[in-house]
Amino acid sequence: MAPSSCPEVPEAVLVARAVEHAKLTHDSIAVFASLAALVPMLQQIVAGADPNEAIKLAGSKLRMPKITGEELMVSYRAARGPGNIPKAEKWAQHMVFAEETVTEGCLRLMDKSPLDVCGGLAGNRLSTACYTEHGMAAGLLGSTDVNDLLLGRSPPQKHWTAQRHLISESHPCQHVSSLQFTA
Repeated sequence: MAPSSCPEVPEAVLVARAVEHAKLTHDSIAVFASLAALVPMLQQIVAGADPNEAIKLAGSKLRMPKITGEELMVSYRAARGPGNIPKAEKWAQHMVFAEETVTEGCLRLMDKSPLDVCGGLAGNRLSTACYTEHGMAAGLLGSTDVNDLLLGRSPPQKHWTAQRHLISESHPCQHVSSLQFTA
């Protein structure tokens, strides 16, 4: 069943408002592309759509960043800060994308620990720096219960709290039955 849209404000108007607001501080195609996927997803969920399908659809609209979190941090260290990276190289870091969609990438990464996926260490696929092409993928993939990590407790057995929403019927974790948001 297709989700109903919010009849009061058309999706295009909501996206345009989000882009207009983002332009105040972040005049960036990467930010606008993320908003074009995120705003309709949120609108669909608020209107009663299945969050699983809304998240899969949002992730299918975006591609995974080509540069990994590890590569991004290595380049920052080598240049002694992002402001020292030549503009053309910096543009490519944030505007060149992999072939796989965010949904495909998230399904592939779901069984790994968040600490093995996100960050700037060896093997990290996604950066935790403030770039939407990485943050949107990490956000759709899910997040660790931050409170447990801050308190020094082990993360739960199933560490991606939003993983239910990216699971295909053939995925071994399909028993996860509820979306959990953490503060």
